[in-house]
Amino acid sequence: MAQRHPKPENARDHILETAVALLRAEGFEALSQTRVARLAGVSQGHLTYYFPKKSDLLIAVARSSVEAMAAELAEFYQSDGWPGADASTRERVTAFTIFMVKDRERTRMLLSLVMQSEKDPALREILLRQVRDLQMLNALGMGRSVDDPEVDLVLATLWGIAIQHLLFSGVRPDEHTDRLVERLLYWDTPTPPKE
Repeated sequence: MAQRHPKPENARDHILETAVALLRAEGFEALSQTRVARLAGVSQGHLTYYFPKKSDLLIAVARSSVEAMAAELAEFYQSDGWPGADASTRERVTAFTIFMVKDRERTRMLLSLVMQSEKDPALREILLRQVRDLQMLNALGMGRSVDDPEVDLVLATLWGIAIQHLLFSGVRPDEHTDRLVERLLYWDTPTPPKE
């Protein structure tokens, strides 16, 4: 069966979507221009027309990922999963926390981008903007100033839990991650509340 090629006006977006999906599923090592071109059903020359170097593709992937996460968070905040303005601070932070920690593919992709950002200042700047946006959202959920060190502490801890959630996939149950999140959110109580 012949592979369907994207229409030229959609080729760049299709290539980018393919690269994002590959990075989410397999990480940076799997992301090669040759493989992305093959999976996208375009020629290598077509891919390099839009993304001359792998770093160009990676920066586009980072921008796309930041935009997608912002849209995903906006959708989440408007969904039934978001407790709403009348909810307690803990309920809002709990919802944000679960959202941040549970997506293994997002964690894999972010780890890959962070590792590559050490070599690429443009990529690093994109990721720093994303961190600042997450800090603002976290501060809003916690009812604190974005400059409050506890906002950074919670975000850093969430990333640590997300990395563990990815690392222990298939080794320990997801409920273990839920318990870690619960302990983080209720750190100031002797034991987490019972349902």
